Amino acid sequence: MPPADLQPIRSSAAYAELRLHQAELQSTLDSLLIDYTEEYPKVKEILVELGFLKTEMDRLLAIKPADAGRLTLALGRLMLKKIELEKQLDVLRAQYKDEHPEVRKTKRQIETYESAIKEILG
Repeated sequence: MPPADLQPIRSSAAYAELRLHQAELQSTLDSLLIDYTEEYPKVKEILVELGFLKTEMDRLLAIKPADAGRLTLALGRLMLKKIELEKQLDVLRAQYKDEHPEVRKTKRQIETYESAIKEILG
């Protein structure tokens, strides 16, 4: 797909919201990497979040340009909240087993946000 076909997606409010967050994270990461390695906990956390963010951005780029009207600011915010929960789940899983109440609660919250996202994207 030529880049011009992606313009309606890239100019959508949802994509812009994710791109803004990506730029903020990358800026923070760049400044941390001046003094710390990739093993530093905050650096690791940002790298994990950037991975989840890329997945959601790729998901938006896979939408048909004709459906770009669905990519609202609210959708972008839903996706950001889901990413935040996924990052939180990653931290929890490093400390607890999947049966732990906090892990189960966070997984359920992620499912709720994912359900809302799927409803919007159709």
